[in-house]
Amino acid sequence: GSDLGVRIGAGSERIIFTLLQKFNSATKLPECQNASDKLIVLVDEGHRSQSGENHERMRKALPNAAFIAFTGTPLLKDDKTRNKFGPILHAYTMQRAVDDGAVTPLVYEERRPVVDVNEAAIDAQFDYFTEGMSEAQKSDLKQKYSTRGHIYGALSRIDLIAFDIAKHFKANFEHDGLKAQLATDSKLSAIRYKNALDATGLVTSAVVISAPDTREGHEEADESKAPEVQAWWKANVGNDPEAYETGVIEDFSTDGPPDILIVVDKLLTGFDEPRNAVLYIDKNLKGHNLLQAIARVNRLHDAKKHGFLIDYRGILAELDTSIRDYQDLAAQTQGGYDIDDLAGTISNVSTEYKRLPALHDALWAIFADVANRADREQFRRVLVPRLADDGSGLSIDANQKVREDFYEALTAFGMCLKL
Repeated sequence: GSDLGVRIGAGSERIIFTLLQKFNSATKLPECQNASDKLIVLVDEGHRSQSGENHERMRKALPNAAFIAFTGTPLLKDDKTRNKFGPILHAYTMQRAVDDGAVTPLVYEERRPVVDVNEAAIDAQFDYFTEGMSEAQKSDLKQKYSTRGHIYGALSRIDLIAFDIAKHFKANFEHDGLKAQLATDSKLSAIRYKNALDATGLVTSAVVISAPDTREGHEEADESKAPEVQAWWKANVGNDPEAYETGVIEDFSTDGPPDILIVVDKLLTGFDEPRNAVLYIDKNLKGHNLLQAIARVNRLHDAKKHGFLIDYRGILAELDTSIRDYQDLAAQTQGGYDIDDLAGTISNVSTEYKRLPALHDALWAIFADVANRADREQFRRVLVPRLADDGSGLSIDANQKVREDFYEALTAFGMCLKL
């Protein structure tokens, strides 16, 4: 910080990279002052960190500089980000990022395992969740729940969702080397999810939370003092939380365990792991926090065609509202950039199948002139290269455009069908 203050005052550097918090100590030095109007300050992640004292200290040190901020999720409430940095110069929407191939499209699915006290219903649920297991494995599971204080026939909500997550992950992601995050509402829930996932024997998992005496998210402060949380922290993290967290994150980036990273607020912003393909959501997320969280699973990876959002809290309405709010921002740019509607950035599994008939028709329309669909040769003639004169004496492939249209339509239909 003191070194930063000296450099700002000297004004001889062409480019300085620093961290916002350094201004806390830098501006305590009398020489940390540069009134030049020939300075440009580029601020990354220009949302939360720019609302406090360190931002004001930066402004004080550089009173006549031009400030330009970058953010994926500006704070919309009370126009906080625009009030700090001025009007939007340019918006690059999620839909454009998807179209450009910079991120993967996202797929949303709401899943709600029924929590029923009826013993017959619980038996049916248990049979569903343990389908494919041997009788010995099922018996072992019942024993595990019994030793954890659960009575078989009264599995908790967390137990039921953990079963669903484990089966869903194993069926869809296990063999591709992909990983998942589970966002929970509290440290206590995170630890109980860890125990429940372990009990299934289907997936591996790890918990990354802040220290028990540190408030995280909207959890109750008293909850962090629960013996269960304290005991887990002492047994797993100990006195070096930084080493523990670093180790878990490094393991998460490999083919090995853990499959699922269980978090409360940590690693839901600024955490970029391309293998991360699915976010299981069991907490209330809104606005800025929601859009930051879902972006954890849209990073590109060879084995990942979509990022998946699996919701156990029914937040689809909030998701639609959040996207619409940020979409509106794009239309408010100074250049008047015309942004397409964001429909398609996030696909809902419950409605995606409705696109299939139209995509199917578009595929067959390419072969509208084929009189006999049983004659494969007629299809082949539509697609194979066919030389023709372009009118200037040069030969061109007259079927090239038809062939390109066919592959595009086939891909669109195939991807929707796979989804």
